[in-house]
Amino acid sequence: MDSKTLILNNTEVKQKLNRIAFQILEDTYQDDDIYFLGLQKNGFIIAELLQQIIGDKKKCNLIDIVVDKENPIDTEVKMSMPLADLNDKTVVICDDVANTGRILSYAIKPLLNVLPKKIRVMVLVDRKHKKYPVSADFVGLSLATTMQEHISVVFNDNKEAEVYLN
Repeated sequence: MDSKTLILNNTEVKQKLNRIAFQILEDTYQDDDIYFLGLQKNGFIIAELLQQIIGDKKKCNLIDIVVDKENPIDTEVKMSMPLADLNDKTVVICDDVANTGRILSYAIKPLLNVLPKKIRVMVLVDRKHKKYPVSADFVGLSLATTMQEHISVVFNDNKEAEVYLN
């Protein structure tokens, strides 16, 4: 039997994202705009939610970024905006859960071909099982789990989220 434990309900997720939004605003107060790179699929939804919170205070740009999670070495990272547009821009890579840091590392890789002003990483849940030297600058919840446990972020059609431990 597969049991799920609710870790964060939608109200708590919204509170975490509001706090993160203010942290991002503090970190980027000198920047004219922010480029949110949302890792497909949940990371992009999170980037959209952050844009909704921050959008009336600062210009936000959304970029969909696709990393093949099964085969990141042999497939190209795809973005919905030309990479050159990120020169001298503040970039925030958004994802739902950080496990080993592998996917976040591959998401950062194309940014090494341009010169962003700064690169930040935002995750809703950080599991602290890093194998790669990637740490999140903005974290909703830091959670110590076993390697056998799984964290899932589930969005409904209204972009309301719940976070579960399986």
